[in-house]
Amino acid sequence: MCCFRPRYGSSLLPKAALDDPEFQAMNQAFYVSGGGKGTAPFLTTQGLRAFIEAEYGIFKAYVKHLVLKLLEHTEGNPPGQGLHDCATLENRFKCLALGLQLVDPQYKQNHAICLSTLPIADGTDETAAKQTNEVYQDIFGLDYPAVCNSTMSDGAALGVAGEFDQEGDGCTMHGVDKVPESLCGDLVRSKKKVEVEGGC
Repeated sequence: MCCFRPRYGSSLLPKAALDDPEFQAMNQAFYVSGGGKGTAPFLTTQGLRAFIEAEYGIFKAYVKHLVLKLLEHTEGNPPGQGLHDCATLENRFKCLALGLQLVDPQYKQNHAICLSTLPIADGTDETAAKQTNEVYQDIFGLDYPAVCNSTMSDGAALGVAGEFDQEGDGCTMHGVDKVPESLCGDLVRSKKKVEVEGGC
């Protein structure tokens, strides 16, 4: 079940509630009791999707503008560090989260930006690299290496950077429990063997 959080309040509602006649009748009663006249302006699942897509479109336009300005500032040298992590959800659904870290020289601010979280077919380095490049093409109209000079990932996915001829940096936040989990058999990666520095 897919849920969303209303702007005001802490409860999570299933998206299907937006199209439920009983839920709409309740909102209509709230609207009238609050002084509204006629039919309340209902948000539907179709309207929610359109709103999210429009907001994401605005985000993509802004982040593309920022990166293109940075590329001017760096005279074409890739200004960012790519971030990625692949996770398997409880329902065994795999997703690839992509981020971008960069510094805005005008305001001297460091930005860590989430670009997307999308389904991924498998956890191989090749698939992750291909999907990463597709996202960067979609948002920036540029290949990943034109935007990112380095890549940060968890220790199990250092090979993704190699697909872009970069040396992968392992995120130390992931390293604290991943080695023990792997030793206990709680964490399994079957596609490529990864050597952990100082490991068993």
